[in-house]
Amino acid sequence: MLEDQPTSREELRDAFGDDVYRIVHDCTDADADERTRLTWWERKRAHLGRMGGASDESLLVIAADKVCSLQSLVDDLHRFGPVLFATSTRTADELLWNYREVLGLLAARLGDRPVVARLRRLVGEFMELAVPQPR
Repeated sequence: MLEDQPTSREELRDAFGDDVYRIVHDCTDADADERTRLTWWERKRAHLGRMGGASDESLLVIAADKVCSLQSLVDDLHRFGPVLFATSTRTADELLWNYREVLGLLAARLGDRPVVARLRRLVGEFMELAVPQPR
């Protein structure tokens, strides 16, 4: 994703063409410049809005990326527990909100494909581990 690289949108398009550019653009919540100007909430809400018009190909890449990220987070929660969020820039509730919103959009557009089903299971596991429910 562009947020992870010092590459501009134009450089990406020139190097890889329109098809790759479109998918990477759809998957990117904000490039390096936008990350300095927008809050996390602004970036996530804008990205959710853009995802609504993204191609199924882009949404499948987004789903795979979210599964990978959330699996790593769930693995860390198993190792360290919710104390993990003591030093995090985002709270568990904020992350859960974003993952649920993305899941809802992906499920509506892609149905119950295996990657969406996997994301659904991980969101549930994340919620159980990171946001303990009162008993």
